[in-house]
Amino acid sequence: LDGLMTQAPLHVRQATSLGNEDGRVAVSQVVRRRRLLPRQQAGILRNVLVCGLTSPNCPHVPGSKAQPSRGTKYTPEALKNAAPLYEGIKVRKRLKEHKPSSEENEIIGVLRDVRISESGLRADLHFALTHKFAPELIEDVERKLGRWGLSHVAQGGGPVEDGWLIVKHIPKVRGVDLVDDPATT
Repeated sequence: LDGLMTQAPLHVRQATSLGNEDGRVAVSQVVRRRRLLPRQQAGILRNVLVCGLTSPNCPHVPGSKAQPSRGTKYTPEALKNAAPLYEGIKVRKRLKEHKPSSEENEIIGVLRDVRISESGLRADLHFALTHKFAPELIEDVERKLGRWGLSHVAQGGGPVEDGWLIVKHIPKVRGVDLVDDPATT
């Protein structure tokens, strides 16, 4: 997950002096520089990777010893066409082992401004700062720990080529999860 920087509101303080040694009026303005704040402190993680172009996961392509399943490749066109399906979708926290807990399946935020990039499908993750998981998520981003990533649950299809499922269309997106074992992100 990427955390980019934003600018806080500009603070301006004016100081006015009416006359100096030569009798002219001088007005001076002192402006403090804008403080940079992580966007995650505003509850927004910008430019997160929702779905990369390749994944080692390929649940529907059987492998064999002669030709094992290599994974999934998403075409840029499939991701571009599917982008509207991800807009506004809720993001839930899930753990790799899917242990039942009160935190499992909780909505953390939503995706906005979904777009295609050279690396795959990207979006801005808007999350609730009041969520009990928010401090851990913010620390992960600020310290670049890489413990969390996004994983989508979607229906897609296409041919199998050289052990790869080539996804050429994604007609349905069921959800996006914040997981501790992302495949394409």
